[in-house]
Amino acid sequence: MNPFKSYFQRTRHLCVYQYDKRPHFPIGLIFPHVTKLTLIDCSRLGIFQLLYPQCFPKLEQIHYLSGNPGTYTIYERFPTSVQWIVPNRDYAFYNCMVEAGFGTKSNTIITENIYSKTIKNNITSFDIHIPGYGRREGILYKEHMNNYFNHPEVLCNLSEQELLPVDNNIHRLHYLKAHESSSLHHYERQCLEQDVMSHILKDS
Repeated sequence: MNPFKSYFQRTRHLCVYQYDKRPHFPIGLIFPHVTKLTLIDCSRLGIFQLLYPQCFPKLEQIHYLSGNPGTYTIYERFPTSVQWIVPNRDYAFYNCMVEAGFGTKSNTIITENIYSKTIKNNITSFDIHIPGYGRREGILYKEHMNNYFNHPEVLCNLSEQELLPVDNNIHRLHYLKAHESSSLHHYERQCLEQDVMSHILKDS
C-alpha cells in the first residue's frame, strides 16, 4: 500500500523528487488540483518529459531546485502568470528566468525544502519536506512516488473540502527564524546549501 496515495491524489502542492525520464510516459498521469510544484534534484530529461500543462492544468508556481531543464525556454509551455522560484545562485538557467521576468531568486528555498544530505553506497539522497507530511527520507518517498507515477489513480472531481489543506511549512520557517542568529546554525545551513547546489548542478 502506498502511504502517499492520498497525497498524490489530493494535494495542491506536489513535491517531485529525483524524477527521471520514463521509456513510456504513463498515460493518464495528471495532477488536476496542483497549484504549486516543487522539483528537487530532477534530471533534465525527466523535467523535459514531465513539465507540461497537460499534467498540471492549474499550476501557478514552480519551486525549482534542479539543474538544467534541457531547454531554457521551457517556461513558454505555461502561461506567463506561472511564477518560477529558484535558488539565489549565479547559474545560467536561474539568471535567464529572472532576466526574462518569469523567475524570482529565493534565499530560503533550499532550507525550506531540504533538511539534510546522506550518502549510502555512493548514492546521494536528501531528507526533504513533503507538504502535509513534514520531514521524510527522500529515497523512500521517491520509491512511492515512482510507483504512483507508473500507476496513477487520479481523482478529478474533488471539492475544495476534499483537498488537502495548504501547507506553508510554518514550523520549518519558525525554526530557521529562531536560529538565524546562531553561528553554528548559519555554518551548518551554508554547508547544506553548498552540498545541495553542488549535487544538483553536477551534470549541468
